[in-house]
Amino acid sequence: MSELFHMRDRLGKCCLAGADAHAAQTNLQSESIDAIITSPPYCGAQKYVRSMKLELILTGVPSSELRHLDRRTLGTEAVPRSDTELGPLMTGNHHVDDLVRTIYRANPVRARMASDYSNYLLSFVEECRRLLRPGGHLLVTLGRSTIAGVPFPADQILHRAGSAIGLQSVATLVDRIPSRGLLTRRHATAGRIDHEFIVWLRRPGEANDGACTSCR
Repeated sequence: MSELFHMRDRLGKCCLAGADAHAAQTNLQSESIDAIITSPPYCGAQKYVRSMKLELILTGVPSSELRHLDRRTLGTEAVPRSDTELGPLMTGNHHVDDLVRTIYRANPVRARMASDYSNYLLSFVEECRRLLRPGGHLLVTLGRSTIAGVPFPADQILHRAGSAIGLQSVATLVDRIPSRGLLTRRHATAGRIDHEFIVWLRRPGEANDGACTSCR
């Protein structure tokens, strides 16, 4: 403990520039962030609002609002069944669109979910590139889910999207999720998530030691 206490003098300083969950749209200044570390929800693999229903109600969220929250959650299955024509689901990214078409043949509703999630990842990585300073790092933890029996490699989608706009790949780290007796597979086509993938990307250029302009 003594060594840890004295280590504080050798550590740098940091500030929290923003904590908005909707990270694909921020009002932060361009090239103002040194590092972005985040973990978006799994796509269709977890009912987040249902699993946190008690906590939400205890913190004052009316039960009548829970369905609305579920619809707004990234990766939710609560998508309009009437809005599932294939054309509007295309993202313009050929790798993602091939995946969406495959899912669509099995389940159009879940194809809409995969399309919405992918569109968010594509917008998110573009926003991260805008915000990162030269030499800045992006680390995103993602899980590979299975949608309508089709593997959905969210980490590869993010990695390809980042490379396409000039972010450099540093590494993709794999973290095993130990089983603790919890339900990790809900139905036959859902698959089981037993690993997480940490995608590590970097904006090219020399790092700047100046203060974070977003925190001034």
